[in-house]
Amino acid sequence: MISALTKMTSALAVGHALAAACYWWLLQTPESTVFMLLVSASAIIIGVALMALSAGVALHWQREGAGLTATLRRSIRVLPAFVIALCLLGILIFLTRRGELWWSAHRGEIDAWFIATFGLADVDWLHRAFLMLTRFVRWIVGLSLVAGLLAAGASEGVRALLHFQWLRQACGLRRLLLVLAVLAGLVWLPWRAIEWRPPGLPPNWVELAFTGTKLALFYVLLCLAWAILLFRAARDMAR
Repeated sequence: MISALTKMTSALAVGHALAAACYWWLLQTPESTVFMLLVSASAIIIGVALMALSAGVALHWQREGAGLTATLRRSIRVLPAFVIALCLLGILIFLTRRGELWWSAHRGEIDAWFIATFGLADVDWLHRAFLMLTRFVRWIVGLSLVAGLLAAGASEGVRALLHFQWLRQACGLRRLLLVLAVLAGLVWLPWRAIEWRPPGLPPNWVELAFTGTKLALFYVLLCLAWAILLFRAARDMAR
């Protein structure tokens, strides 16, 4: 398992770094002519394709005896699943954001209804619970669905997406708890310490090296978290 996660994390780290380079290329491209617009569109398409291929390589490479060359060829069939996963995640983000905006706009009415109906003047717990629910759906359920889609696409291509086995597995309690634990331990908690620095750090190359090492470590943790989710989804699909 450790060897598989190491391979998957390496593949994701390289692929996402190349996708980030495409994003930097996009930012540096002036969109002054039609040709430059095509160049910008190419940067977006290549960046998305690199992210999809890195996920496909990670899912295939973790198998015993899978060579890198053969893995690169097989990883192409994850592209349709990746596009569907992006659309699904975008829909979840849009709907949950709209729900939060609606709730915020009607917060006063909700408070008044609880006061008139139950005599409760303080329902801040309800507002916090609603925000936690939307974020749970957005990130925990959303990422679980994305991992399940990619694992299904990597295993059998588009045909596996029609069986909806991935959907049942992605919405299972054990998978959702795993996603929550992985994000909490490898993403949210490290992010809370991202601005930490030891007292007395000199403002020279030492500070720059410390900051670079800290950001690189956080990047590796992000890739490891994603690798764990893909690994679990792939193992569930293989059952």
